Amino acid sequence: MTTLGELSAALGADLVRVGAVVPSAEPLTGVHVSELRDPRPYLTGGELLLTTGMNLTMHTAPLRAYATMLVGHGLRGLALGLGPVHTRVPPVLVRVCDEAGLPLFVVPEPTPFQLVARRYWELLAAAGRADLDLALGAHRDLVRAASDRSPVAAVVRVLAAAIDGWAAHLDPDGSVVTVWPRTHRSSARQVGGEVRRLRGAGPHAAATFPLGELDVAVQPLSREGRLRGFVATAQRRPVPPRNRQLLVTATSLLALAVELRHTGVMRRRAEREAVAALLLAGRVDAARELAGALSLDPPPGTARLVVLGPLGRDAADELVDECERHRLDVWGHWQPDRLRLLAASGDAVRLLDLGPGLPARVATPELALTATGGPMVATTLRATERILAGLPDGARVDLAAGSDPQDGGRRDWLALQALGRPELEAAVVAYLRHRGSWERAAHELGCHRNSLRHRIAAVQQRTGIDLDDPTSAAALWLAHVELSGAG
Repeated sequence: MTTLGELSAALGADLVRVGAVVPSAEPLTGVHVSELRDPRPYLTGGELLLTTGMNLTMHTAPLRAYATMLVGHGLRGLALGLGPVHTRVPPVLVRVCDEAGLPLFVVPEPTPFQLVARRYWELLAAAGRADLDLALGAHRDLVRAASDRSPVAAVVRVLAAAIDGWAAHLDPDGSVVTVWPRTHRSSARQVGGEVRRLRGAGPHAAATFPLGELDVAVQPLSREGRLRGFVATAQRRPVPPRNRQLLVTATSLLALAVELRHTGVMRRRAEREAVAALLLAGRVDAARELAGALSLDPPPGTARLVVLGPLGRDAADELVDECERHRLDVWGHWQPDRLRLLAASGDAVRLLDLGPGLPARVATPELALTATGGPMVATTLRATERILAGLPDGARVDLAAGSDPQDGGRRDWLALQALGRPELEAAVVAYLRHRGSWERAAHELGCHRNSLRHRIAAVQQRTGIDLDDPTSAAALWLAHVELSGAG
C-alpha cells in the first residue's frame, strides 16, 4: 500500500509538505477533492484531501474547527492547491494544522489535482503488482520446499521467512516438532495449551490469539478426518491478506507431507507388527530372521508383555502413536479388540501410566525372548488375555509389581509354567487340589509319595513358590483355575 510520504516523494515539487507535522506510515486509502466545509459524508478515513480553499474562511476559529474535524475523521493529510484562490499558503492555515496534528501539503500552480490522483493510483497499481509477484514467489518457494528431502522442516523455514515471523510444526498433543527460527522454540511451546484446547474441539478446529506483540494462528493438519498435528505461525499485526493465503498453502503442503511421512511410518510399523506376531506365537528365531530381512532393529532379548483392550484398530494406532511420541520402544500386534505390546521393563511401566482414556491393561513380568523361552511367551499371552477379560474398563494390573495376593498367585503360576516341565506343574496342581495330602496327590499322579515330594521341592527351589504358606497356596490355586480354565 502507498503512504502519503511515498506519494509526496514520487511527486516531488508537485506535492510539497509545508507544515511541521510528519505524515504517518499508515497507507492512503485514496485521494479526494472537495471544496465542502464538511466533506466527511464523502470520506471513509485514510484519504489525502485536496482543496483550493474556495469556501474556507481564513480565520483561526473556523480553520481550527475544520482541521480538527479532518483529524477526527482519520484523514492522512490536507493539500492546498495554489492558483485559483490563494497564491501562497496562508500562515494561519499552517498554524492550525500544526496544532491539530494534520499534515499540510501544497500543490503549486499550475499542477492539476488530477496529476496527484493519477500518480497515487499508479503507485497503488505498482505496489499491487509487486505484492502479487512477492506472493507468487513465496508460493513457488513453498511448493519447492515440499519436495525437499525433509519437507516438513523445509516448508516451516520458508513459511517463517515469507511472513517475517516464526512458524512451527506441532504434534497432535502440542509438542513442538520443529520451529524456525529456532530461537522461538520457547514461544512455540506456549502454543501447546491452545493446541490441547483445539484437540477437544475436533481435528478441523483452528484458532488465532495474541502472544505478546504478535498474532498467532494455529491450523490443524488433518487427512481423512485423522489429526496429524498443527502448524502455528506468529507475526506482527496487522496481518496482510497475502500472509493468510500463504498459511493456507503451507497448511495444505504440510498436511500432505505429514501424511506421506505417516504412511512411511505405518509401513514400518506394519513390518514391526509382523515380527511381533511371530514373537507372541513363540517363534523367536523366525521373528529375528524376519527383522533382519526387513532391515529392522533386532527385537530385544527380554521384554514385558502389555495387553490392552477392548480396543479398535484406529484407537490402537493412536495409542502406538502416543508411545512413539513418548519415545517408548514397543513392538505391537493388534487383533480385533486387543493390542499386544512387547516393551522393555521401564517402558512397560510408563505405558501403564500414560494416563486416563486407556482401556483395561495387564503387564506381565519380564519374559525371555529366546528360542527356548518362546513357548512361554505364547503361554503367558493366553494367561494375560484371560486376566484382561475379567477386568473392568480402565483397570490396570501390573503382575511384576502388584502386592495383591491375587497378583502374587498369578506370578507364581506363570513362573511355574515357565519351567516348561508338565510333570512339575501336574504335581503342584495335585498337591493343591488335595490340600497338601501327599498320599492322595501321589495316588492321583500314580507315583510314589517320595517322588511327589521331590517334584514339589524342585518347584519351590526353582521358582521360590512357598506351597507351605496358606495364602500363597490359595492364591496359586485360584490363578490355576483362572488362567488354565480348570475347575
